Amino acid sequence: MIDPLERPSSLVERVVHKLQTEIQSGVYPANTRLPAEQTLADNFKVSRPVIREAIARLKVDQILVTRKGSGAYVSDNPVGNAYRLADSGQTGGGRDINFQHVFELRYWAECAAAELAALRRTPNDLLAMRCALDDMDRSANDFAVAGVADLAFHRAIAIATHNPYFSGFVDFLAHQLLETRRLAWENSAQRAVGPSPAQQEHRLILAAIVAADPKAAREAACAHLLTAAKRLGLSLSFNALASAICPVTDATHGTR
Repeated sequence: MIDPLERPSSLVERVVHKLQTEIQSGVYPANTRLPAEQTLADNFKVSRPVIREAIARLKVDQILVTRKGSGAYVSDNPVGNAYRLADSGQTGGGRDINFQHVFELRYWAECAAAELAALRRTPNDLLAMRCALDDMDRSANDFAVAGVADLAFHRAIAIATHNPYFSGFVDFLAHQLLETRRLAWENSAQRAVGPSPAQQEHRLILAAIVAADPKAAREAACAHLLTAAKRLGLSLSFNALASAICPVTDATHGTR
């Protein structure tokens, strides 16, 4: 029986850590099937979307594999082959990730993803983006769940590029940023006096992708990331050049 988790700063990170501990200690040996999503959610006292996100993270790290219709299994190499963004102290941990470095990575990856998605998206891709936005709206006061939905929106854009290398990289980066997304939702809730500016920006990105306008999609994604950085007090080194291409409107809240 897995002990229930205390309410963590990042539910997904805590679930990932707990599952890794169980796997490495031999509770779940290689090729063993994990309990069902609902069982894990009940044991950890978290929602099923959090469990799904934790399993997805462990799949990216090659610690888990999924088999269609059968669930998640420990891989042949449960040590995994993961690379993690180093924190400011080089010791690990989402809270200390260097936001400046993170936003530079996000800028180039997510802007290009939006541009490609506008050219290649399918009806199913658009549905996934809309569902993620709806989940963010419904979960605005549950920061952990909203952060997962935020990640799902950006992942859906990456998948819509239909470039497996591109979507794999963006998926990897998104997992490293789950804690920053949760903090962003918390920040927005404390400052917002109406619809979240970040959510409005998300909808502009979606509208451009729906319109199959790659230039508008790239500009909307650029503007979103530049304003998100600005709201966090960051000054990106390419800010002047990027602002000339994607003008940044002033905003005081909503940090995603």
